[in-house]
Amino acid sequence: MKIFEIFKSLLNKMFGDQKTLNTSSFDEKLLARYSNNTKLVDTKTPDINGNTNVLMTEEGILLIAEKFSGVVYIDNKTFEVYSGVEHKKSGIFKIGEGVSWGCLTPRQIVNKAHNDFSEALKDKFSKVLNTCPCSYPRIIDYISRGCTDGFYLKKLVMDNYLIIINSSYDPSQEIETNELNCKICHSEFEWKFKERGVDSLILKKNNCKIQVGKELAENAPNFIDALTDKVFCNQSFLYRQKLMESDLETTLNYLFEEK
Repeated sequence: MKIFEIFKSLLNKMFGDQKTLNTSSFDEKLLARYSNNTKLVDTKTPDINGNTNVLMTEEGILLIAEKFSGVVYIDNKTFEVYSGVEHKKSGIFKIGEGVSWGCLTPRQIVNKAHNDFSEALKDKFSKVLNTCPCSYPRIIDYISRGCTDGFYLKKLVMDNYLIIINSSYDPSQEIETNELNCKICHSEFEWKFKERGVDSLILKKNNCKIQVGKELAENAPNFIDALTDKVFCNQSFLYRQKLMESDLETTLNYLFEEK
């Protein structure tokens, strides 16, 4: 018993002087366990906002007395938290620091980045709609990189400029291979697709007679993946694709910069 009290005292020093949850008064349900020796439990007892979930250590010590309607683990110290039956209220909970309500959560930050990049990209393309994308080496290069920013580029190019000429399917690999041509310059592309496996677009032959955009830089700026790594991960692997962290404006300017 003495050992338990010592251990409890150490936990209180780590997480603050929190209360131990009395699990005998309700039928608790374990919802999730996290790598930082904490867990999410449904108390089945709603507060005034309808929240029933609590965060605690594995030993049953509450990290915070407040209840939540939803929780997303971010890192050893940080959780994305929600309040209300329909998760109308969101915030960030940091162990030992409390909850900051009203601020953008990591997922909201990333979702906003996706939306901002997609809309800005459409606007950029609308201004050069009659210009062949094959005349922009950086755009063609970015499409084949496999990054999220490149995915949005690929979709716009495929939807607005490319026409499928031939299609085949390999049942053994479950891969669909499509030959596409640019409707402006007739450059030849290959698009391979497999459900939840492959989605690559590669320029096989560039028939464009002019070059409008600048040549590739050794390291290209990246917005969405860099931001996602920053808010969710402890490290980034952008360097493997020769990408570097950048903002929205710099990334778009790089892609559409002319000679």
